[in-house]
Amino acid sequence: MNKRILLFICVLTFLGIDVYAQREVNKDAATWLELTIEKKVSSGLEFGLNQQFRINYNMSELGRLATELSVSKKVLNNVKLSGGYVLLNNRNVDDSYILSHRFFASSSFETNWNLFELQYRLRYQQGFIELGELTGQSIRNKFQVRYTLNKRLKPFVSYEIFYRIRPNEADGFNSERVVLGCSYKINRQVSLEAYYLYRNELNATNETDRDYVYGLKALLKL
Repeated sequence: MNKRILLFICVLTFLGIDVYAQREVNKDAATWLELTIEKKVSSGLEFGLNQQFRINYNMSELGRLATELSVSKKVLNNVKLSGGYVLLNNRNVDDSYILSHRFFASSSFETNWNLFELQYRLRYQQGFIELGELTGQSIRNKFQVRYTLNKRLKPFVSYEIFYRIRPNEADGFNSERVVLGCSYKINRQVSLEAYYLYRNELNATNETDRDYVYGLKALLKL
């Protein structure tokens, strides 16, 4: 019974009641499609490739194309260190696209409690454009809970908050994400993940951006 109560609380946290100050809201519906390939090369060492397509503007146009290369190393039984590079191709308001780059480093802690998997991840990222101009830094804190229904199905809920550091601007929390989804293991190498993501802009001076995202991710382990 306690497990069901905890899962119910997680769902309520996701659905939530909007308690933010009333201001003009810019809403958008989107679809995110991802393919992740992971290759374990030695004990605790793993390389990854992720390709993501973000179809924004009420699911009508490609808003972002992102390619990520990463490497991760398990340093302790429950602790993993990761780093990587992301090539971003973002759409501008004039329908043109601009290339930008991002480096990131993260650490994560994961533990099991009965049928629950509890995870915390801390990530630092630095972005810049082609000419070398910095576009800002972010510190991201993510909390996630997965529940094992059976050998194949694992529903999950997560919360992530972004702390933005920009040159010549005030620092502060600028975005949060809440995700509710479920992963399905097809076999030992292939799994699928479907999710719904709610993104809310924090501390906006004028309009507040809110995204409602339907996502699908395929994972291939070589």
